[in-house]
Amino acid sequence: MLLNKIRVVGKVLPREIKEKSLTKELLVYFSLLVINPNEVQTVLRCHANGKTALTLQAEVSDEEIIEVRGYLRNEKEGRQIIIQVVDFSKLSGVPDKAINQVRLLGRIINNCEVVSREKDVFSFKIEVPTKENPLNTFFCRIQGELFFEVIDK
Repeated sequence: MLLNKIRVVGKVLPREIKEKSLTKELLVYFSLLVINPNEVQTVLRCHANGKTALTLQAEVSDEEIIEVRGYLRNEKEGRQIIIQVVDFSKLSGVPDKAINQVRLLGRIINNCEVVSREKDVFSFKIEVPTKENPLNTFFCRIQGELFFEVIDK
Protein backbone atom coordinates (compact mmCIF):
# COMPACT_ATOMS: atom_id res chain seq x y z
CA MET A 1 0.00 0.00 0.00
CA LEU A 2 1.38 3.39 -0.95
CA LEU A 3 1.13 5.91 1.86
CA ASN A 4 2.17 8.97 -0.12
CA LYS A 5 -0.05 8.61 -3.15
CA ILE A 6 -0.19 11.29 -5.78
CA ARG A 7 -2.36 11.84 -8.84
CA VAL A 8 -1.60 14.77 -11.10
CA VAL A 9 -2.69 15.92 -14.53
CA GLY A 10 -0.39 17.94 -16.74
CA LYS A 11 1.35 18.48 -20.05
CA VAL A 12 4.44 16.37 -20.78
CA LEU A 13 7.56 18.43 -21.39
CA PRO A 14 10.59 16.99 -23.27
CA ARG A 15 11.69 13.61 -21.92
CA GLU A 16 15.11 12.24 -21.08
CA ILE A 17 15.61 8.53 -21.67
CA LYS A 18 18.40 6.59 -19.96
CA GLU A 19 19.37 2.97 -19.65
CA LYS A 20 20.62 1.72 -16.30
CA SER A 21 24.08 0.26 -16.72
CA LEU A 22 23.74 -2.55 -14.18
CA THR A 23 20.26 -3.89 -14.88
CA LYS A 24 19.77 -2.58 -18.44
CA GLU A 25 16.41 -1.29 -17.28
CA LEU A 26 14.93 1.62 -19.20
CA LEU A 27 14.49 4.85 -17.22
CA VAL A 28 12.37 7.74 -18.42
CA TYR A 29 12.67 11.13 -16.73
CA PHE A 30 10.27 13.88 -17.70
CA SER A 31 8.75 17.07 -16.44
CA LEU A 32 5.04 17.59 -16.14
CA LEU A 33 3.60 21.10 -16.40
CA VAL A 34 0.67 21.14 -13.97
CA ILE A 35 -1.76 23.76 -12.73
CA ASN A 36 -2.05 23.80 -8.95
CA PRO A 37 -5.30 24.60 -7.08
CA ASN A 38 -4.30 28.30 -7.01
CA GLU A 39 -4.25 28.22 -10.84
CA VAL A 40 -0.49 28.71 -11.05
CA GLN A 41 1.65 26.59 -13.39
CA THR A 42 4.23 24.39 -11.70
CA VAL A 43 6.79 21.98 -13.17
CA LEU A 44 7.05 18.60 -11.43
CA ARG A 45 9.80 16.06 -12.14
CA CYS A 46 8.67 12.50 -12.88
CA HIS A 47 10.50 9.19 -13.18
CA ALA A 48 9.31 5.89 -14.66
CA ASN A 49 11.14 2.60 -14.98
CA GLY A 50 10.55 -0.94 -16.20
CA LYS A 51 7.28 -1.73 -17.96
CA THR A 52 5.82 1.70 -17.18
CA ALA A 53 8.82 3.38 -18.85
CA LEU A 54 8.47 1.21 -21.97
CA THR A 55 4.76 2.02 -22.28
CA LEU A 56 5.35 5.72 -21.62
CA GLN A 57 8.09 5.89 -24.25
CA ALA A 58 5.94 4.13 -26.86
CA GLU A 59 2.55 5.76 -26.25
CA VAL A 60 3.17 9.32 -25.03
CA SER A 61 4.71 12.19 -26.94
CA ASP A 62 5.82 15.62 -25.75
CA GLU A 63 3.06 18.20 -25.19
CA GLU A 64 0.39 15.53 -24.53
CA ILE A 65 -1.89 15.81 -21.49
CA ILE A 66 -1.64 12.81 -19.16
CA GLU A 67 -2.76 11.80 -15.69
CA VAL A 68 0.11 10.36 -13.66
CA ARG A 69 -0.45 8.10 -10.66
CA GLY A 70 2.35 7.14 -8.33
CA TYR A 71 4.09 8.23 -5.19
CA LEU A 72 6.49 10.91 -4.03
CA ARG A 73 10.12 10.27 -3.26
CA ASN A 74 13.08 12.48 -2.49
CA GLU A 75 15.80 12.70 -5.11
CA LYS A 76 18.92 10.74 -4.12
CA GLU A 77 21.12 13.75 -4.72
CA GLY A 78 19.76 17.19 -4.10
CA ARG A 79 16.56 18.25 -2.42
CA GLN A 80 14.04 17.86 -5.21
CA ILE A 81 10.92 15.74 -4.89
CA ILE A 82 10.31 13.35 -7.76
CA ILE A 83 7.09 11.55 -8.67
CA GLN A 84 7.75 7.83 -9.09
CA VAL A 85 5.26 6.95 -11.83
CA VAL A 86 3.38 3.69 -11.28
CA ASP A 87 0.65 4.18 -13.89
CA PHE A 88 -0.59 6.83 -16.30
CA SER A 89 -3.38 7.52 -18.76
CA LYS A 90 -3.69 9.90 -21.68
CA LEU A 91 -6.36 12.60 -21.53
CA SER A 92 -7.90 14.81 -24.18
CA GLY A 93 -7.73 17.86 -21.89
CA VAL A 94 -7.41 19.00 -18.30
CA PRO A 95 -10.55 18.07 -16.28
CA ASP A 96 -12.59 20.84 -14.65
CA LYS A 97 -12.91 19.11 -11.27
CA ALA A 98 -10.37 19.39 -8.45
CA ILE A 99 -7.08 17.88 -9.56
CA ASN A 100 -3.41 17.91 -8.62
CA GLN A 101 -3.72 17.22 -4.93
CA VAL A 102 -1.50 14.93 -2.89
CA ARG A 103 -2.28 12.74 0.09
CA LEU A 104 0.53 12.20 2.59
CA LEU A 105 -0.03 9.96 5.60
CA GLY A 106 2.62 10.51 8.21
CA ARG A 107 3.64 12.13 11.43
CA ILE A 108 4.23 15.86 11.88
CA ILE A 109 7.74 16.09 13.33
CA ASN A 110 8.30 19.76 14.05
CA ASN A 111 6.54 22.58 15.79
CA CYS A 112 3.87 23.72 13.40
CA GLU A 113 4.01 27.39 12.72
CA VAL A 114 1.50 29.77 11.33
CA VAL A 115 3.52 31.84 8.89
CA SER A 116 0.94 34.56 8.46
CA ARG A 117 -2.60 34.51 9.79
CA GLU A 118 -3.60 37.27 7.35
CA LYS A 119 -2.43 35.21 4.38
CA ASP A 120 -3.66 31.89 5.84
CA VAL A 121 -0.31 30.11 5.48
CA PHE A 122 0.75 27.14 7.64
CA SER A 123 4.15 25.33 7.37
CA PHE A 124 5.37 22.03 8.86
CA LYS A 125 7.52 18.94 8.21
CA ILE A 126 5.93 15.51 7.88
CA GLU A 127 7.68 12.15 8.11
CA VAL A 128 6.30 9.54 5.70
CA PRO A 129 8.24 6.30 6.29
CA THR A 130 8.70 3.76 3.50
CA LYS A 131 10.41 0.36 3.42
CA GLU A 132 13.44 1.85 1.67
CA ASN A 133 13.64 5.04 3.72
CA PRO A 134 12.18 5.10 7.25
CA LEU A 135 13.04 8.82 7.62
CA ASN A 136 11.40 10.15 4.46
CA THR A 137 10.65 13.81 5.29
CA PHE A 138 8.65 16.34 3.29
CA PHE A 139 8.27 20.07 3.87
CA CYS A 140 4.61 21.08 3.62
CA ARG A 141 2.86 24.39 3.25
CA ILE A 142 -0.89 24.77 3.48
CA GLN A 143 -2.76 27.84 2.38
CA GLY A 144 -6.21 28.83 1.26
CA GLU A 145 -9.34 26.94 2.22
CA LEU A 146 -7.49 24.02 3.89
CA PHE A 147 -5.75 26.38 6.32
CA PHE A 148 -8.61 26.68 8.82
CA GLU A 149 -9.50 22.98 8.56
CA VAL A 150 -5.94 21.97 9.52
CA ILE A 151 -5.56 24.62 12.24
CA ASP A 152 -8.76 23.40 13.92
CA LYS A 153 -7.42 19.84 14.11
